[in-house]
Amino acid sequence: MKIWVTAATAFEIQIAKETLQKNKHHKNITALHFATTGVGMLLSAVQLTKLVLTEHPDCIIQAGIAGTFHQHLKPASVVAVKKEMLGDTGVMEQQNWKDIFDLGLQSKNTKPFENGSITNHYLEQWNITALPEVSGISVNEISTNPQRIVQLNSKYAPDIETMEGVALHFVAGIFNIPYIQVRAISNVVGERDKQKWAMEKALQALNKAIIQYVEIFNEINFESKN
Repeated sequence: MKIWVTAATAFEIQIAKETLQKNKHHKNITALHFATTGVGMLLSAVQLTKLVLTEHPDCIIQAGIAGTFHQHLKPASVVAVKKEMLGDTGVMEQQNWKDIFDLGLQSKNTKPFENGSITNHYLEQWNITALPEVSGISVNEISTNPQRIVQLNSKYAPDIETMEGVALHFVAGIFNIPYIQVRAISNVVGERDKQKWAMEKALQALNKAIIQYVEIFNEINFESKN
């Protein structure tokens, strides 16, 4: 099986890349590649589409850090995203946020959307390390305004915020490619004091999780599970 590990930036997966590329003795993984897509939904969507069309991966792993909306998700905890939503595609009218579904510009159930979100139905089979599953929201502008954070929480009830997650869910959903989005919590959404972040611990936990995932993946015969 051909596996691609992707991230917005190279430093997010550097440790996993260096560690896993030392092991050339693959069993079920016939090819393991790493790629950076760039930050944000636009760059990620383009690069992931190119990857799918030219490399024909059997599975895409998207790794990265994330902010959390909830205190129960502790710094450096690692999660898998079950459901993704668009967080800032729409308009603010009279202090009310209306997304493209509210505006009637997009059907809530046009593939790969289901009731306005994109659910990863591959997780039941592919979450092989039993990571806690959460819902995510993707934004082009990191949320810092307290009122905006309350609006997002109230409307979408997300667990985490990223800048690329929905791009993976959309592209993989359109092309029917198995995928998993793995995120490590680095901060609380809205907190801009980097001294209060857990960036280093989050990166260590993220890369440890990716290494473990790939190593276990290499031992599993997925064809026999289908």
